[in-house]
Amino acid sequence: MQSKTKLTALVVLTIMTALEWGIGGEISTRTVRPGIEYRHEQYPDPLSIHIVKMELGHKELAVVTSLANGTVFGRQTVSGQAKAVRRKLGQPIVAVNGDYFEMGWSGDSRYRGTLEGIHIQNGELVHGPGHSSFWVDGKGRPHLTVGEGSQFRVTWPDGSEAGYRINCSTTADKTEVGSSDIVLFTPSFGTSTHTKGGLELVLAAAPDSEWLPLRANLSYTGSIRSINRKGDTPLSPKTMVLSVVTQVAEDLPPLRPGDHVTFSTSISPQFAGVRQAVGGGPPLIQNGKRLVGEGNKKNRHPRTVIGFNETELFLVVVDGRQPGLSRGMNYGELADLMDRLGCTNALNMDGGGSSTMWLDGALVNSPSGRMGQRSVGNAVMILGRLVDRSGAN
Repeated sequence: MQSKTKLTALVVLTIMTALEWGIGGEISTRTVRPGIEYRHEQYPDPLSIHIVKMELGHKELAVVTSLANGTVFGRQTVSGQAKAVRRKLGQPIVAVNGDYFEMGWSGDSRYRGTLEGIHIQNGELVHGPGHSSFWVDGKGRPHLTVGEGSQFRVTWPDGSEAGYRINCSTTADKTEVGSSDIVLFTPSFGTSTHTKGGLELVLAAAPDSEWLPLRANLSYTGSIRSINRKGDTPLSPKTMVLSVVTQVAEDLPPLRPGDHVTFSTSISPQFAGVRQAVGGGPPLIQNGKRLVGEGNKKNRHPRTVIGFNETELFLVVVDGRQPGLSRGMNYGELADLMDRLGCTNALNMDGGGSSTMWLDGALVNSPSGRMGQRSVGNAVMILGRLVDRSGAN
């Protein structure tokens, strides 16, 4: 009975889509492996849509995030990120591009790859939240959070406090995705802070303090190992660097090697124990409620979106900016599509030339850039992983 219901739903979806985008569309579907289905829809409007559906609850499947070349700094293609996954983590099955990032066109090229929103990878907090977040809890269940910002605070030795951000450029540099007067750089950023001047505190773990890898909703105490005023401080696996722009550093209390600095990584209680998270925007649907309007036909572009309901997760890429192949979608049309797929939650991610879908070893969509795949800041993947049949993952 359940299979008939799913078949009926697919037929209804196909009919509705055909009525919306014109009769004569071609829809091909194949099972990639148990629990994962790929569907390509091509319509004469023209529209080319790539859909991966994953059935939730399969212990051998996991939704994960990745960083370009394993660091915040720098960029890498989605295919490159998928191929770089370590075997012990699992086999990449599908990958799409993730959050908005520093391109280096109008911002500072020294911070290419810096992300706009949250990034948590295997439990490590790599970047704080922006406006909207897709995340996966410890049981592998997907969630969408809208409007959740960070409450990151640093406490100086005299008890005064200030806000900070993680692994981004300081306000001394131009940026396309956000900056802060005070930035905490972790080893996940890269080899150094890339700053020019300012005050930089090299922090080592104080006795009995939580330390690396950084995690959400914890408090850390670092001991100032050294102070650098030249910028571009090297990063090491066991230290973090707190960078303060010059104009703010002038008003700080006296700081000396050996002093302790405390900082919190508070977001909200629900982010405690989150394993994977990625940012995006705008949110299209949350808890069944549509969050965007009908959209402007002039705002049709390539799109990447992640959506889910109680039993299924969807990764979707809509090709665009390619006459004869696909015109792209606006946010309203994208919300319509995700609603028709049965998503109760859906989040738009970086699009345009970044929109990429890699599936089972090959690129399946048609990126709009002249050079093919664009190098991006991060990605979302589905991995096939080994499962301990004794019951523990």
